[in-house]
Amino acid sequence: MAFVSSDHASWPIDNKLGVSIYEAGAGIPGLETLVPAFFSAAQARGHDAARLTAEYLAARPARFFGLSSRKGALAPGLDADFCVLEQGEFIWDAAKAHDGLNWSPFDGRRFDVRVAATWLRGKPAWNGSQILLSQGNGQYLRRQGMGWFPTH
Repeated sequence: MAFVSSDHASWPIDNKLGVSIYEAGAGIPGLETLVPAFFSAAQARGHDAARLTAEYLAARPARFFGLSSRKGALAPGLDADFCVLEQGEFIWDAAKAHDGLNWSPFDGRRFDVRVAATWLRGKPAWNGSQILLSQGNGQYLRRQGMGWFPTH
């Protein structure tokens, strides 16, 4: 496996309830559940969940997309993008998600961690209950080199 990501397709549940799978909107809301679901699954299988989460959700995607000179690790000179996880027992409540959809296939699922805080380029972005940055704080980054692809 190269890396893990979420397609976070923000479809209202009505777009998923058709009679044909081919007419249903593809994907699920997954932005807020990706890290807790991955970490919990790795931990349940006896793996080093923290290391695998950082590797498969940050370091490998950054390398694949040619962004490892700025993203994917905590190191001098790289953007300070990171999340802090709180361990415990957390039941996912889709009604409290921040995507406004009020549904998730993970509704009622128990996770071993929750994202307690995140930082974007060294600035607090999430405090465990609310988004702290306004829209437009993202930044387009061009691929540097070819990532995992061979150069010619």
